[in-house]
Amino acid sequence: MKRGVEERYKGSFLGIVWSIAQPLMMLAVYTFVFSTVLKAKTMLGGAGDNIPFSLFLLCGMAVFGIFSESVNASCATIICNQNLVKKVVFPLEVLPASKVFSTIILNLIWFVLLFLGMLVFVHKLYWTMLLLPLILIPLTLMTLGFSFMAASLSVYIRDCQYLIGVLLQVMFFMSPVFYSLQNIPDKPVFGDIESLSAVTFRSVLQLNPLATLIDLTRKFFLVGELPSAQEWCALGWIMLFSLLVCHLGIVWFAKTKKGFADVL
Repeated sequence: MKRGVEERYKGSFLGIVWSIAQPLMMLAVYTFVFSTVLKAKTMLGGAGDNIPFSLFLLCGMAVFGIFSESVNASCATIICNQNLVKKVVFPLEVLPASKVFSTIILNLIWFVLLFLGMLVFVHKLYWTMLLLPLILIPLTLMTLGFSFMAASLSVYIRDCQYLIGVLLQVMFFMSPVFYSLQNIPDKPVFGDIESLSAVTFRSVLQLNPLATLIDLTRKFFLVGELPSAQEWCALGWIMLFSLLVCHLGIVWFAKTKKGFADVL
């Protein structure tokens, strides 16, 4: 983890400053495109509608960035450490796990910027910000599980790293990063078929665990409200799903790591 953090910007002139400059530049571009060009709105309701769109967008980017960057970086974790894998006997689970945790540490700057943004632009802070671990714990477990799978599959099928990159791009637009689930029309996906009328565009997008985590992050940081009973239930299911994904990822990695040295 320490090496991952230190090597991130090693040799660059600005060094660790890039960890702040990069998200700010990305945020500026996305804010201009979606709020100025596409006229996107926050749709938080009540006082939340007065929140700057940049802070609304920052919540989505903070949550999705941790998941996306960790899984994407894990694809090359085993391949880029061939000497360690082939010559040193140690638990290989350390490699993708260290990549995930170092990425999370570096990406916590997004939440620091969100905190400062609320302080500077809204002049208000909410005690519900302390509930951030309720978001980070299932997010970390889910990210670990998918990262173990991505790291393992990329050893045997090199095309996986490119496929995962494409899937993450698709997932970016299918997650409510720059829009709210309230913006999604609650219309049936299959038109006039009565037996499938309950399958709406909104209900399909809500199957994405990141959607609920992003919405709750906005509620904790931008509105200062506790989750509703339905959201508490959804958060509980996401925690169970994350534990399952993490367990399956570790089991899958343990089963497949025996052939890493031969394939590499």
